[in-house]
Amino acid sequence: MPRILFVAVHRPRRSPSQRFRFEQYIDFLTKNGYECDFSWIVSNEDDKYLYKKGHHLKKLLFLLKSYWIRFCDIKKAQKYDIIYVQREAMMFRTFFPEKAYSKRSKLVFDFDDAIWLMDVSDGNKNWKWLKNPAKTSRIIGLSKMVFAGNQYLSDYAMQFNKNVKIIPTTIDTEYHKKNVSHSKKDRICIGW
Repeated sequence: MPRILFVAVHRPRRSPSQRFRFEQYIDFLTKNGYECDFSWIVSNEDDKYLYKKGHHLKKLLFLLKSYWIRFCDIKKAQKYDIIYVQREAMMFRTFFPEKAYSKRSKLVFDFDDAIWLMDVSDGNKNWKWLKNPAKTSRIIGLSKMVFAGNQYLSDYAMQFNKNVKIIPTTIDTEYHKKNVSHSKKDRICIGW
């Protein structure tokens, strides 16, 4: 049975990017003979302080926890046929997990935003020095395959890796169904 380790920053069902880029396909993959595991670093508890100002000790502990989780992932990486990284394995400067994954398994990198550009939340301006959006090009170069959300992202990725596929972000139409109601109202409301 082929095994895939999905590596992402946020826990399941937390991040729209993760939900729409790979989480919605895990059941399909499982039903079709793949064993799927998921590794993330931001817990529900971490979300309470991570994007807010202050909480420096908690953020430092989060940094250490993140490294520990990724070291554990690296130890078991060779057990997987594919390591699928959505956006980045770490929220920090480093791309050591992706480098290690690429030596132990087939690394597939997926992104749906221009993450090579600097973007720091208001609550973490003092931690900006920990960011390294330029690592995106290095991760792309390490990957066996890259999934880009659109042509613009694909054009960027093709500079560093020729095995790039455009996979537009989709939604699960079995889960997200149009709510149709037919009512005869006198007034029409445009908007909410």
